[in-house]
Formats: sequence, C-alpha cells, structure tokens
Amino acid sequence: MIEMRCLFWTIAWVAIFAGGYCEAEPICPLLRNTPPFSAHGETRLTALLGFGLENHISFGIESFSDDLLQPLTTNLAKGTAESKIRQILGMPAAYRVSCATGVVIVQDSRVASPPWLNRRVPRFHTPKTTLFMANAGLWMLVETLLNPRQQGFAGDSPPGDAEDQVGPYDIRGATVRGLLCQLAGSSKGTAWLIERPGLSLRGTASRNRLWTLWMGGGGRH
Repeated sequence: MIEMRCLFWTIAWVAIFAGGYCEAEPICPLLRNTPPFSAHGETRLTALLGFGLENHISFGIESFSDDLLQPLTTNLAKGTAESKIRQILGMPAAYRVSCATGVVIVQDSRVASPPWLNRRVPRFHTPKTTLFMANAGLWMLVETLLNPRQQGFAGDSPPGDAEDQVGPYDIRGATVRGLLCQLAGSSKGTAWLIERPGLSLRGTASRNRLWTLWMGGGGRH
C-alpha cells in the first residue's frame, strides 16, 4: 500500500511540474513516520512550522485563513507526517496538502493563491551562497519582473547562518513557486509562506512584500 501511494505521488507531481509547480521527488515527506508531537496554546500556524522544524520537513504555505491563527493545544501520537499535519490544520476539508521536492505545500481552498507564484522566471542564477542571500536575490529578481520600473527594494532580512549554504543555481524557465521550493527544500525545516501584514512569527525570518522565508528558532511557546 505504501509503495503504491509513493508511486501515486510521484506520478501526480510529475504531471504538476509540467504545469509549473515544484518538480517531483521519489519519496513524499507526507508518508514519513514521525514521533509524538504536542502543542500548548500556540497558534496552529506556529505549531505547523514547529512540527516541520522538529521533523526536518519544509513547508510552502501558499494561502491561509484566520483559523490558522487560533490557539491549539493537542498531544499527537506517533504516526505519519500527513496525519499530524491535517490534525494541526484542524479543517482538513478547507486545506489541500501535497508534497514536492521535499517540500509540503499547503493551500487554503477558500483563498486564491497569488498569481505571481505561477510567474516564470527566465533565469535564476546565483553562486553558492547563504540561503538568505539566495532568497534575497530571488525576491529582487521577481520584483523587477513584476515591475520593470522598480528602482529600490525594501525588506527585512537578517544575515542568516553562514553555514547554511545553497547553490550554485542556474535555472531557466521555472516558476516562482518552483524556485521557492528549491530554496526551502535545500534546508530541511525551513518554510516559505505568503506575506501577511501584521503577522508575527518567532524566530529567524526574511520578509518582503511578497513572501516570508522562515528558518525557525526563538521558541514555540
């Protein structure tokens, strides 16, 4: 049954990549067995990110509603990552969960994902560098594609971990979504999520007007 399910995910994501999503991978993180997990009064979003960090699973959160900002207290027994993620989300019918390139994608079916995620980038080229520097380079590239008259850039990015190196990359014709998955998937436990004004996240994060790259730390409670 598990082998058949892995085959299903692989075939499904090969088809999705043809439409501009993240490329397929042979093993889906959703099928991974994970140890018990608990949350004590933190938001569902914080719990989700914390679960990913503890289990070295990266997330891409394309859209979400206020229900993920509600407090959650739960104790989950060991089981698959997918079962825990759906319990943390709390509204399995509202959220679509899929996986690709080692990244778990979460989409709120009630909220449209921003169209720029499907924008194709002619070329993303960067030498080996820190994850945050590569992310900053991608953001500035996307901004100039969306607004060719862009003159300056305003964002909030810490220096990042000098040991957390990614690249080199020379990728042509990928979507913004695919490139974000590429970056997040290179550092397990990292998450990218659509920027939401006023959203407070503990830990290390690089924020711009389009998305936030979250690296964890700072405690969950």
